[in-house]
Amino acid sequence: MGDTARSKCKNSRLVTAITWSLAVGGCADGTGPESTRVTVPTESPEVTVIRQASAWPGAAGLFIGKDLSHPKVVALQPLVAEILSAYGNPHDNLGRARVLRDWVARTAIHPHWPFHPDGNTSNLTVLPIGQQWADVNPVAWANFDSDSEFWYQWHFDGYGMLDQLLGTLDPRTGVRANDGMMTHVQGAQYRIKDISDYHYVLCTYQDFMLISLWEAAGLHGLLLSTIRHDPAAVFIPELAKWVYMDPTYNEEFTAEGSGPPLSPLELLDWSMAGEHDKLRPRKLSGPDWSPDVYISTEYHHRATYFADSHPDGMVVMGSQLNNSAFDSNAFTTRLVQVDTPRLPDEAPFNNSDVYTVVAREIAFPDLGVAVLDVSESDGNVEVLLLSTFPHHTRYQRSVNDGPWENLDRGTVTGGPRRGGITVPLLEDQFPAFARRVVYRSVDASGNHGIDAIIEVN
Repeated sequence: MGDTARSKCKNSRLVTAITWSLAVGGCADGTGPESTRVTVPTESPEVTVIRQASAWPGAAGLFIGKDLSHPKVVALQPLVAEILSAYGNPHDNLGRARVLRDWVARTAIHPHWPFHPDGNTSNLTVLPIGQQWADVNPVAWANFDSDSEFWYQWHFDGYGMLDQLLGTLDPRTGVRANDGMMTHVQGAQYRIKDISDYHYVLCTYQDFMLISLWEAAGLHGLLLSTIRHDPAAVFIPELAKWVYMDPTYNEEFTAEGSGPPLSPLELLDWSMAGEHDKLRPRKLSGPDWSPDVYISTEYHHRATYFADSHPDGMVVMGSQLNNSAFDSNAFTTRLVQVDTPRLPDEAPFNNSDVYTVVAREIAFPDLGVAVLDVSESDGNVEVLLLSTFPHHTRYQRSVNDGPWENLDRGTVTGGPRRGGITVPLLEDQFPAFARRVVYRSVDASGNHGIDAIIEVN
């Protein structure tokens, strides 16, 4: 990067080389995005930032998220453990997020009949014994409006919705009452008590139940808004991105049927390029009591978003940047839409009184550790870190893939939830061989976001 580009990052005292591989705003003062290498002559070792969360002005306040140590979150953890066990205990965050999505799709039943057409034998174990989907479909559609009004009472409180569905959970004792619409069979398996009394669950409310379960699994989720549908997204630290997951169609998407699952922004890009026909849904086999694929295109071609009356794909994409309240009555939210060419033509998303038009990185902010500056002072190399991970409590560091240690030294700014910290990069003499230093932002329960990875040569 030349002098002109370097001037964009004024007041940034970079030591030798910083590569902003994931950066949206790579300058120490957040003046503009950079994605190139910065070199400053020095006798110190070469410092290269391999990976980090992006940072920009106000980044630490964009997504507040839930406090994952809250008693309501903790109280859901036994249910999450039962769900994961029924699916063979997936070993990574992506696998856990998928399993919870599949469980919500199978348990919080959506009324859309292509998901369970008459004669379909998938997921019959959720119905009262002896009943079929042909019994459900007329009832579900007849009560569409009243069911929507029922779930709206809980606004965005997925915890309250799960209580209505499964029975009221006492967070002090962990005991769930038998006052829900479903009866407990075993483990994480529940069955509808009476299809005439069951309130079928529309997409928005499925999302909030799923987001609550993700939170109990240590993951942050977002409600999404696109053409005639509200899907969801979960932040997967290992992939360093929000991953699109839809409990309504029970799917995620890959590009041309291979590779990692796509993010909401990647789906937006494919759709705006007119290539959403190359996207393929990925679904999941069920739990031990119903090991089929639920909401499968084998049963109905409209059982996937892009084939269900959405010919242009996801040409708008928005998110809900919510606060951390657990009380439905106190809940406030900020609905945003990514600025796209089609947005002015798409109601209701073009309503500026409801949706704020924002940049992509604001609608889907990175969660983790950003390296704002690497500087040299009195011969010592220091790193200025910023956490954008919700309810951050401490930084940790690992050197050469060694154990994680808490950073109890350094100058901390920004308050108890998030803040910047300046710490020595390494506290002993630099060796002749390369060193790998990883910084992590951790909340009170030990959950974390994107790690900042630095190599020292």
